[in-house]
Amino acid sequence: MTFPLTPILEALALTGLGLAAIRDIGSRIIPDSLVIWVLGAGLLARISAGGWLWCASLAIAMTTFVGLAYLARRDVIGGGDAKMISATLVLFLPAHALVFLLAMSLAGGAIA
Repeated sequence: MTFPLTPILEALALTGLGLAAIRDIGSRIIPDSLVIWVLGAGLLARISAGGWLWCASLAIAMTTFVGLAYLARRDVIGGGDAKMISATLVLFLPAHALVFLLAMSLAGGAIA
């Protein structure tokens, strides 16, 4: 029997996301330490799942960050949001990244 490391790492990443949401609501700032926490736990979860999909997830996250950083420089979105969205993408399989981005965009639009 193998030790289920991937679900534990995913739970740690989700905990970091929850803490970031609480901090964002309270102070409108997402600390870099929480972004690194989510990115690290998500990347380790992808690596522990096996295979090379972690490389594709990381490449998608980095590519998305470039686009979101451009939007953040133009004050369209917040810089913390750009970092956290990209870090969160590492948690998803590459095939689900676009679904996540679409769902997040629609949810954000509904809240706004």
